Amino acid sequence: MSYWYIGISVLVVTVLIIQSIGFYKLHKSNMKRLGIPKSNKDSKEWNDFVDLFKEHKIHEGFIRVLANHNEDEEVMLHFNSLGWSNDYRKNKYILVKVSFEYDGYDKGEPARFGSYDLYMDQIVNIGRIEEGGCYGNYDINYHVDCQLEDGRILQLIFEREEDSANGNR
Repeated sequence: MSYWYIGISVLVVTVLIIQSIGFYKLHKSNMKRLGIPKSNKDSKEWNDFVDLFKEHKIHEGFIRVLANHNEDEEVMLHFNSLGWSNDYRKNKYILVKVSFEYDGYDKGEPARFGSYDLYMDQIVNIGRIEEGGCYGNYDINYHVDCQLEDGRILQLIFEREEDSANGNR
């Protein structure tokens, strides 16, 4: 009788392994078909993006999450306060999460409430930080596109703190 259970157990484990391999191949082919690039973590673009948050350099701007490449807007937040992160491990700065809040966040104005948390492990690829950018009637100094692991595009359109302090708007 115990040989019967061992045989069934081996069969079930084998089927599970084959099924797992099939799911992996299917997932990998879907990733290729969607055109999601490999991560560019530790690239110059990635490091430049992280540096924006080390000293709270972002002052004002917009966060847009596009549902697809046709620019169907899924999320939009106009923030007028810092994008920040205070994640440190073993005295080394590691950016894990970036948070943005609209300026009405703590002013008791429910209609103006808004916040957005960006987790770095959701980002697959970060583009170059480029000058120029606008949203609606606002001209903003910089923009960067980040591709999320689910294929959506996050656009950060922002002013740097030092630019605002110098009167550049």
